[in-house]
Amino acid sequence: FLLAAFLCKARWVFYVGMVVGEFLLFCTTSPVNGVFLWCVAPSQRSMSMAVMNILIHLLGDVFSPALAGALWQATDDGRFTMACVSGWLSWGVALWALSAYLSSK
Repeated sequence: FLLAAFLCKARWVFYVGMVVGEFLLFCTTSPVNGVFLWCVAPSQRSMSMAVMNILIHLLGDVFSPALAGALWQATDDGRFTMACVSGWLSWGVALWALSAYLSSK
């Protein structure tokens, strides 16, 4: 949905793609938090959430603006850059599908 939002030129496709894509993206927050809490002993849950927040921000917020900016300058195409940034989320989708498949065995 996010890829469609950035690759299509129709304004309504952009709005629908952004709303649906962001909704689906935020729907993963609770399951991710749940997994981090279930994987540790109850006495270590606060530390687990702290480490998770640090890792998420370190891996997602530190390098991504500089990389997206470099890609935008190299291609001089903001639409392509945002499509690449949104497409990078497909790794997460693939890993979620793999983990669901492996956990069902």
